[in-house]
Amino acid sequence: MNRRSSRLAASSYYNKTGSPSVFYGETKPKLPKKSKKRAAPRKNNGSQVNQHKHAAHEGKDPPNNNRKFLFFLCFTLGLCCEFTYLISAVRGEILDLLPLPSPLAQESAAASALASSSFPADIQAELNSGYDEMLKCLKELQAELQVLKRKYLPPEVDAWPNFALDSQGASVVLSHTSESYHLKTGKMMFGISLYHSTNPKIVIQAHSPLVPGDCWAFAGQHGQLVIALSHQVKLSHVTLGHISKSVSPTGTITSAPKEFSVFGMTTLDNEGTKLGTFLYDQDGDSVQTFKLQNHQQRVFRFVKLHVRSNWGHPHFSCVYSLRVHGLLAG
Repeated sequence: MNRRSSRLAASSYYNKTGSPSVFYGETKPKLPKKSKKRAAPRKNNGSQVNQHKHAAHEGKDPPNNNRKFLFFLCFTLGLCCEFTYLISAVRGEILDLLPLPSPLAQESAAASALASSSFPADIQAELNSGYDEMLKCLKELQAELQVLKRKYLPPEVDAWPNFALDSQGASVVLSHTSESYHLKTGKMMFGISLYHSTNPKIVIQAHSPLVPGDCWAFAGQHGQLVIALSHQVKLSHVTLGHISKSVSPTGTITSAPKEFSVFGMTTLDNEGTKLGTFLYDQDGDSVQTFKLQNHQQRVFRFVKLHVRSNWGHPHFSCVYSLRVHGLLAG
């Protein structure tokens, strides 16, 4: 028996048969969807093992094995390069420590190798004689080369001490030196040419390079210059300087000394010891060095340059520089 609500029956909720006469067809309200949280990765060691087993079954290397193989390969290559560098460095140090054979040792080694070679006696004798002749010719050529070098190559005078240098204490003895010549300056005043007097001190001041007109001039073709050296010296060479033709404005150097003599003096009271007579080559170098005779036998305090002639200038001669070389007296 169905139970009925008196309150619903009063509100005509039931029909004549007693069934409900009202139906509710409302749609259900939509509820807000809840956000889905990302599930944390589950550790499935079994699946990874199965994946590795499946990759091994198909002939493929697992990812971790590939990384290990690449790391091992790079490490091995690095070790090989390092060992190669160390071996080459040690080999170079060992070679540097080993003494190199001298030329004489090489010659003797070659001779011994030639003697120990298995040739017939007559051929061995001819080879030995040919080798000896070759060594003899080589020594002769070396000797000739040294002679030519000393004859034609100028000495390295710039590396020699100069005892006629003003800055080192040398000086010109004016009382025993020729009078200076007054050269034209090329300038005029009130129609009159101007002259300037040259000073012999310029010869021992070591000017470089030599400049035209920057010299000591004396009248005529004969004259002398006496220098008190900075030290007592055993004389060996003198170096005379004059401008070259290529530097001269006229293309000639007729005022240059031609024939001159050099004397060594212990005092100013005597003529001195003649150490040689020489010829200055006007077509040669601007600075020319001459070897003195009887050098290194006596000690001198003064040097005299005696110019006997020049290269054709009728009025004056010029000297640009004079250097005196030798050994300091002990």
